[in-house]
Amino acid sequence: MAEVAAVLRAIEERGVAPGRVGVCLDTAHAWSAGYAIDSAEGVDGLLAEIEATIGLGRLAVVHLNDSRAELGSRVDRHEHIGAGRIGPEGLRRILVHPALAHVAYILETPGMDDGWDAVNLARARAVASGLALEPLPAAAFSPRGRDSGRSGPPDEGDGVA
Repeated sequence: MAEVAAVLRAIEERGVAPGRVGVCLDTAHAWSAGYAIDSAEGVDGLLAEIEATIGLGRLAVVHLNDSRAELGSRVDRHEHIGAGRIGPEGLRRILVHPALAHVAYILETPGMDDGWDAVNLARARAVASGLALEPLPAAAFSPRGRDSGRSGPPDEGDGVA
């Protein structure tokens, strides 16, 4: 967070009003940077650090995704909601945390061009509601095009939450 705070200070020193520049928290990036946000306690710790360094008011957007990468690996590999290493507990805390009520959430998950966005939106809603997630079909993890790294979504009625 210190680097983000330094960038924001540099922008302000050049005359840009603080209210004109916000930041985005990417959950997979935070995970790969070493923030253990797979638990409510980990999310609370990250948010406390954000508040102390840049202020939660500067946080405008959350790129919501799970991660295939190891904690602290510095590897950016997004995963379907609840199917990665961050998992439902951490993602739920991010979605329902009262300090994040003001932010916009943008799904940034695999297979968006192939229709998995609707599946991941349903999974995010289920996670936020505290519902258990159904396992994803094997097709969710099959390689495909250059952007998605996945195959197409399941047919309607496959029961994927």
